[in-house]
Parts: sequence; structure tokens; C-alpha cells
Amino acid sequence: MAFVSWTIGSNPKPSTLLVIGNKVPRTGAGNIGKMNIVEVSPGGPETYQKKAVDIPFNDAGDFPVAIRVSERYGLIHLLSKFNNIFVYELESMTPVYHSAIKLSAPAQLVAALDQIGSYTVFTQDFNLVTISVNVMNIVPFMVHNGKHDFDLKFATRYALPESE
Repeated sequence: MAFVSWTIGSNPKPSTLLVIGNKVPRTGAGNIGKMNIVEVSPGGPETYQKKAVDIPFNDAGDFPVAIRVSERYGLIHLLSKFNNIFVYELESMTPVYHSAIKLSAPAQLVAALDQIGSYTVFTQDFNLVTISVNVMNIVPFMVHNGKHDFDLKFATRYALPESE
């Protein structure tokens, strides 16, 4: 679960949004999770439309252990028990990235580093891992992975390289 301040449209103040991830009980093959975003405190007359997206976990026992939102880039990072990282864009819930990361032990604590739009994972065996957005490569990565309708808007909004 994570809270985020986000300006909706032309509202005078940011709204407070709540991001929740969970595992959905399911019979049969596959394992699925759900991530929901709801507005808990409006910042003006325009409201955030509740959004939900399926999280495609690879393993039957996998589930969300941490959610962090980078307000700097409007990205939601969901870390799972089996060290999968899922990244979604906050406004549209567009999937941006998914990969397994190599941690020496399960995550114990996750702390945001908002100044640089990243976060640190503290593992059970006392290792620290920092996860961040590579601003030089995120837009080319999106283009390469077929996010053409989304990449220019994203790059322009956050004044990233490749936004021209």
C-alpha cells in the first residue's frame, strides 16, 4: 500500500491517491494479483477515476510485498515476494516494465528516495539495493517495447531526454 500526492487535471491542489496491491485467490493454472488506485482526498473539482490492473505473477506463491510510487516520474513500482518488479505509469496504469531482480534474500524493508525518484530495498541478510529510473534510457526502452502512444506524452510531461 502506498499514498501519493498527484495533481489531477487543472485542480488547484494535488489529490491524495491510495495504491493497493494484493493477490487474488484463483483456481486453476496461473497466479494473478490486482493493483488498485483510488482517490481518498480530492484536490479540486476534477476527480481521479478509480483504476485497477491485473498483475501477472509467474509463481503460484508470489504476492506483493512492497509498493512505492515515484512522484517525480509518476511511476508505481510493485515488488513481489519472489523479487519480481512491476512498473506502471500512475495516470493511465500503463505497464512500463517487468523483470525479475536478483536479491540475495527476501526484501525486509523498502524506503523511498523521493529526491531522485528511486527507492532502496533492505534485504533479510542486510544488503541494500537501490532501484531507480534510468532517465537516459526509459523513453528509448518504451519505444523499443511498443509503447509509442505513451512514450512521447511521458517524456514531455517529465522533461526527459528524447521528448523532442
